[in-house]
Amino acid sequence: MSYSKIATVLTDKVTSLTKQFDSVLGISEVRSAQSLVQTAEDEFMKSRRCVGETRIELIRLQNQLRDLRSKLDRIPREDERYLQLATEEHKALIAERKAKTDLETLETLERDQFSALSAAVRAAHEKERSRAERTKYWSIIASACGAVLGILGSTIINMKRMKQIRLTVQENNEEFIAKTMEELGTLFKPGQHEITTSGVGQAHSQLSNDFLALLNENTKMLGAIDAKVENRHIRDLAWWSKASLIASVTSSACLIFYMLSK
Repeated sequence: MSYSKIATVLTDKVTSLTKQFDSVLGISEVRSAQSLVQTAEDEFMKSRRCVGETRIELIRLQNQLRDLRSKLDRIPREDERYLQLATEEHKALIAERKAKTDLETLETLERDQFSALSAAVRAAHEKERSRAERTKYWSIIASACGAVLGILGSTIINMKRMKQIRLTVQENNEEFIAKTMEELGTLFKPGQHEITTSGVGQAHSQLSNDFLALLNENTKMLGAIDAKVENRHIRDLAWWSKASLIASVTSSACLIFYMLSK
């Protein structure tokens, strides 16, 4: 598959996802309502222009009639121009009547277009309010889902930590027992300590000191392992906190950028 086909497929997928996202948030309905408002506004402005042009034409015809009647009053009836002026007056009267009829029709159409524009504006406002409510509800749902995911993540981390602690303690106990048994076997090995009447106290003291040293060494080893496990837990929590913060900021920025681009 060529790069152009891959780009086309990806573009179609992104466009489809964007349309679904717009449909869920109600942005498509708002955009459609705004388009209807724009169409109604264009029709209303067109009607207003027609009304203005017809009114100007009517005023021109009325002025023409006044001029013709003024001339007819000054010209004798037997004059040859009288018949011509009377014919022009008749044509002007017919044009005036037609202009008045057209003006009434256009004024009615203008009122209807204004009513349609008002209804479209109200519908657009209602769609915008519905979109805002829907966006608010989806934000609440997204916040709840984020909180649930955070709780699940924390629970999983704690379970993993407890599992690691149990495994570490079990391994350490096994190592501790094995080493203790080895040291005890060494301490109580025949011939290791000569038990005589005069040296019983010294042998017992040496045995006790060796056993205490062994216990101290294993206690330090347990403390080091616990500290290592605790540090790992702190690093895990810090990493999840940073990841959650980055995800929240990124999603908010993407949502704001998407809304501004619309």
